[in-house]
Amino acid sequence: MKSVLLSIFLATLFAMNLARAENGGAIIYSDDGTVKARTYFEMKDGRILKKSTFDDAKNLEYTEIPTYSAEGRITQMERFAPDGSKWPYSFRIYGAHKAGGINDLKTQIEEIQNIVSGINSRYSILEIEFKTADSVIIMSGVMRGMLNGGGEIYTLKKENGRWIQTNKNATTIWNA
Repeated sequence: MKSVLLSIFLATLFAMNLARAENGGAIIYSDDGTVKARTYFEMKDGRILKKSTFDDAKNLEYTEIPTYSAEGRITQMERFAPDGSKWPYSFRIYGAHKAGGINDLKTQIEEIQNIVSGINSRYSILEIEFKTADSVIIMSGVMRGMLNGGGEIYTLKKENGRWIQTNKNATTIWNA
C-alpha cells in the first residue's frame, strides 16, 4: 500500500512538475522524485525583477529577466547563462555542471539535438537534464499552457565518445 501511495505521489509531482517553495520560488522535480532545480524570484512591487534557477547542487543554471507590457503583463523572458552571456539555446538545461558547465557543452548538445531530431522531428527539445556527464534525459514536445502539453522523453548515454539512445524500443510519452 505504501508503494502505491508513493507512486501516486511521485506521479502527481511529475505531472505538475512545479511545487511552491517556501521563499517565493518553485521546486522542479525529476521523474524519480528528486529535486532537479530550484527557482527563486526577486520581486518588487508585485513584479518579478529576476528569476534565478539553481540545480540540485545549488549551482546557478540560468537567470531570466522579464519584459513587461504597458498593462503590466510579462511579454517575454530573456534567459542568461551563469556568466551573464545570452542563453544560447531555446530550451532549458539542468545539471550542466555535471558535464563541465554550460560553456563546455556546445558540441555535446549539438550531438544530442541531432540524435533527437533523427528519432522524431515532430517535437522540439524542451529540456535536457544531465544526470551525469555521460547520461541525459531529454524532454521533447509542445507546451500550450501550464497543464496543456505533451511529447516524448528520451534517455541517452555516452558510450565510446558518442551519444546513443538507451530506450530505443520504448519512448516515454508525457502529458500535462
